[in-house]
Amino acid sequence: MEYSKYTLVLFMRDKENPFVYEISAAEKERFNNISDLSISEGPEKSFFCFETTNGLQVAVSISHIQFAHNLYDPDIEKILTKLYSENNGGGSISLSLLNNKTNINESYPLLENVHIYIENRKEILKCGIDDPIEAFNIITYLDTYPDFDERFLNFVDIDGENVMVNPEDLLILELPSEIYEEGFKTHFPDEAT
Repeated sequence: MEYSKYTLVLFMRDKENPFVYEISAAEKERFNNISDLSISEGPEKSFFCFETTNGLQVAVSISHIQFAHNLYDPDIEKILTKLYSENNGGGSISLSLLNNKTNINESYPLLENVHIYIENRKEILKCGIDDPIEAFNIITYLDTYPDFDERFLNFVDIDGENVMVNPEDLLILELPSEIYEEGFKTHFPDEAT
């Protein structure tokens, strides 16, 4: 389903709270394309410039992005503000809860099965994946970094939303072995035991 508005959440180096912008579908696609930038392309400090839906022009230093998430939820700013005031910027931030996944049921662990620890951040960023190929690709990218030339680790979460992590700021990423192993078996069926 294509939405007309998206929320871009940016965690930036040396800034405690995330920046939250409501953007159009076209700007969302443009932003998703920066995840494909290679390390060797362009200057170290290049910018992504975009317009918000409320008429603000924004220029973001790409090299200072630690973590980015494109969300469908138009009320994300209210949810983020509430979570940050309750946690005082610490603890963990459930990106699934940011997506209004407040009806937690038996699938709750799947919604938060990826834990991301970013340099100089108190909170644990949590999101979910259910695609074994995504899990395999995440670990493969990190295991061989910087052999890949992409500037960002990029994957699609359980909600179909784009997640970007700057590997230079990533301390730890955890995801379930069972999902990774299923992806490994898919890539290497002859080597699976």
